Amino acid sequence: MSSPPALLPHVFEHRVRANPAGIWAKYPVATDNYEAGFRSVTNQQVLNAINRMAALFDRQLGASQRFQTLAYLGPNDLRYFIVVMAAIKVGYKIFLPNPQNSMAAHVSLLAKLRCRVLVTAYEDLSSFQIIFDHYPLHRVRIPALDELIDDAETVDYPYRKTPETAQDDPILVLHTPASSGPPKPLVYTHRSILQSVAAIPSPDGAQSTSLLLMLPSFNIAGLAMSLMIAAWDACVTVYPLPSATPTTTNFVDALDDVQRDWASLPPVVATELGDDRELLHAIAHELEHLYYVGGSVPLSAGDAVSSAIRLYQIEKPVDQTVIPQIRLQMADEVVM
Repeated sequence: MSSPPALLPHVFEHRVRANPAGIWAKYPVATDNYEAGFRSVTNQQVLNAINRMAALFDRQLGASQRFQTLAYLGPNDLRYFIVVMAAIKVGYKIFLPNPQNSMAAHVSLLAKLRCRVLVTAYEDLSSFQIIFDHYPLHRVRIPALDELIDDAETVDYPYRKTPETAQDDPILVLHTPASSGPPKPLVYTHRSILQSVAAIPSPDGAQSTSLLLMLPSFNIAGLAMSLMIAAWDACVTVYPLPSATPTTTNFVDALDDVQRDWASLPPVVATELGDDRELLHAIAHELEHLYYVGGSVPLSAGDAVSSAIRLYQIEKPVDQTVIPQIRLQMADEVVM
């Protein structure tokens, strides 16, 4: 009988051992513009950040023995990945709510999960005060991203569980969209993550690529691309400005300043590209393909985009999303 696949922390740590100086992700140096360029973060630097975050959780909360839930709210940046991985190491499951949920939705989800701790990267939480008034939460503030991403040596926070014993441990909670009714929590285990991302091994000759991620990291598609596909397939995630809304203007601005092979974006951006032939022509040579996630694109706009760039759709409910990673071979290459 074959052994279960490796758990997510083990997959990432294997990548660090194999290539500590390899690039895990890139993010803008400035928080409000791309003029200063992008910072490349190595596998080792990210592992250091995860260990620092795990130690912070352990000091302030203690290790969890029963997979208690921690909620996280923060800018759309690499800290989502760091927080998820650190929480797994310390025995918690992390809940990633949509910050735009109504007060009633926030309170309902927190109560269902019996969540009493909010981990946050925000300094100003005044916009969430109405939630705290109805549902008190202990708050844990985490450091700035540049402070976490440090070359200084850090103590390893080990994750000693095995695939045989831990594959059904809960590690992550998302929720159904409010548009489908009152949101419901969706709990993911190691097994469900592995089944959706790592069920099929990469084919011989597959190449790792870089992804411009124009999706929020609390969304299953955004998280799958920035965390799961990145871990198993060595895809380098390129983050946009942390506070930037996923508009066509912001997408084009990001394209001008960083090397990337493909991009994931909301359907409204794909639609606007299809309706603006001049803009579409200008960016067609910049990308190998595009994904759009979270809705439909009018046929005419989709046909226009796909005539210039390979276009792929992910059209699944949040609890069933599987990201297709292997596509039709073009020329003599296998593209991941």
